Amino acid sequence: MGYSVIIPAAGVGKRMKHHRNKLFIELQGQSILERTLNIFETHPLCDEIIIAVNKQDVQDIEQLRAQYTKIKRLVEGGVERQHSIYHALKHIENDIVMVHDAARPFVVHEQINMLYQSVVEGQHAVLGVRAKDTIKMVDEHKIIKSTLDRNSIYHIQTPQAFTKKVLTKAYDDAFSKGILGTDDASLVEQSGIAVAIVEGTDTNIKITTPIDIQLGELILQNMVKRNER
Repeated sequence: MGYSVIIPAAGVGKRMKHHRNKLFIELQGQSILERTLNIFETHPLCDEIIIAVNKQDVQDIEQLRAQYTKIKRLVEGGVERQHSIYHALKHIENDIVMVHDAARPFVVHEQINMLYQSVVEGQHAVLGVRAKDTIKMVDEHKIIKSTLDRNSIYHIQTPQAFTKKVLTKAYDDAFSKGILGTDDASLVEQSGIAVAIVEGTDTNIKITTPIDIQLGELILQNMVKRNER
């Protein structure tokens, strides 16, 4: 039994200040999107990849599609990420589904394996890393109201892994109640289902701003050095 992965790639990436979708920016000769797709194309348990895309990017992504045997469908992206994933969910064939940000090109197979095994064992899960900074709660005037215990704070990443049944119900519930979540796990939590953390890594960054491109280049350089040892 394998899994399906939904890759929402319909964002506009305003913070990147680029003339086109940031996913086509290259890191050492390959676009961000290609690097992300390669991860799942080469993962043995991944059966299918479904990508949510903007209309203006369909032609470019269709050209990429020939390189990948596991891309089964492109679906039209929605106004919000939540709408894009909901559209894609309707076409999933597997009982296990992961959702992964297209702009996270450095997740590794070991982390995906741990997420997959967690769901197989009955526990929905997401990747996350412990907060290193002190976290403050503030009011509307930016006055600090409390300091949170960072030992219980995680920065959440993707992939996030669920059964199709649970994730679909969470999305149905969210839309019926007018809830717009910040990630898939938040919607599953809203429906009363527990979600666990699988330890991620600091290198599984989401490329959002120009400085992230520089960081991504450094990560790739370090990956090459490790492979050469």
